[in-house]
Amino acid sequence: MPNKRWADYKAWEIWFEKLFDYINPENSSKLVLIGQSLGAAFLLKYLANKSMPKPILQLHLISSPVEDNDETGEKLIDFKPDLTKLSKIEKQANKIFLYHSKDDHVVPFKHSVLLKERFKNAKLFEFEDRGHFYTEPVFIELLDNILQNLRKLERLKGQSSHLKS
Repeated sequence: MPNKRWADYKAWEIWFEKLFDYINPENSSKLVLIGQSLGAAFLLKYLANKSMPKPILQLHLISSPVEDNDETGEKLIDFKPDLTKLSKIEKQANKIFLYHSKDDHVVPFKHSVLLKERFKNAKLFEFEDRGHFYTEPVFIELLDNILQNLRKLERLKGQSSHLKS
């Protein structure tokens, strides 16, 4: 997003919405959104207040902060999501996945537990030793989960088209 050192929600929103020109609501391409840390908080706030041009097949939120961190002094400022509006996200996203490591020193693990309690059908992937995930050269579990869910969808489509013929 535009400036990771001086994050400004409104600026991120403008840049994010510029991507909508590349999302064709008419074609069959799948919309998968991934946000990590402040990017996940951005997606939570954005999707709780606005709608995407097409349904979200998969929403992946990694180490998502939902409130200020008193231990580190990290503040969400204008990125703080309104947790009372999370049901709007569930209406837009077919599947929601949360990823968090219990040894995360930037965003406490309890933030994802709180999200899991608020999202009825979200799946939480718990890790023990991945920290805040920013030193990971590859996040293979994320990729595997995305591909596995895409394959499931294709199998279901194949079964339903087979039944119609």
